[in-house]
Amino acid sequence: MDVLKELKEKWTLQNYDSAVQQRIWDRRAEHFGAHPLPVWEKDAFLQRMAEEMPLDGSKCTLDVGCGAGGYSIRLAERVGEAVGVDVSPNMIAAAEARAGELGVTNCRFSTVDWAAADIDAMGFRGAFDVAFAHMTPAVCDFATLDKLNACTKTLCMLEKPTRRTNAIQDACYAAVGLPGERSLDTDLVNIFSYAWYKGYEPKLYYVTETWDMPQSASEFLAWCTDRARLKKPLTEADEAAIRELIAAHTDEKGQVHEHTVTTRVTVLWHIK
Repeated sequence: MDVLKELKEKWTLQNYDSAVQQRIWDRRAEHFGAHPLPVWEKDAFLQRMAEEMPLDGSKCTLDVGCGAGGYSIRLAERVGEAVGVDVSPNMIAAAEARAGELGVTNCRFSTVDWAAADIDAMGFRGAFDVAFAHMTPAVCDFATLDKLNACTKTLCMLEKPTRRTNAIQDACYAAVGLPGERSLDTDLVNIFSYAWYKGYEPKLYYVTETWDMPQSASEFLAWCTDRARLKKPLTEADEAAIRELIAAHTDEKGQVHEHTVTTRVTVLWHIK
């Protein structure tokens, strides 16, 4: 069997729910909107993009799963137009608000469910010099990656978290019979296979990070419950098990302190 055809058949979205995805990221929009913009001199993803392609006023970039727009807003300093799309209306509103506050006029943001997007109807096919997806679940199977790749005429880039462990979230998953984030590792292998068998020469870069992320117990409960729902339908007993586990990890101030270790992997290739 043709390798790409086999990959297309086996690497497909499972239990995808657009409404749940929107709800998850809508809740996080205020938090992401408060993140500082990436800095050219410190951000390895931006540096690699600039190394692979001269960024100037003739270039147009596409950021799929753009969140609160940080990368597109920063890229707008160097390119002619930076386009960002995200499934969350709240994220898009945060991106537009931030761009407005900074006086950035060459960014264009819109609410798009990438899994359902028609790139031909949107005029996206082959319309961008760089198409990228940075630390987002928006590109997570053959179809969503194939659309991202089809949007660029020069450079395609992704950054994904892999080998990821989450101290409390993983325990919540285990309590309801789910594995951890193993699918993230499989996604990386599939992304490389896609690029390689398309005839490209993918480059990979790695960095291991540790994150400590305090957040309210109610916020974390909603996050874990909805993330689990993306993997399987939850029973009342499942939801109760997640609530009890999170309650056991909540401090006197109502905060949960999640500890995450992950390897961030950047994959990039040039279109031939």
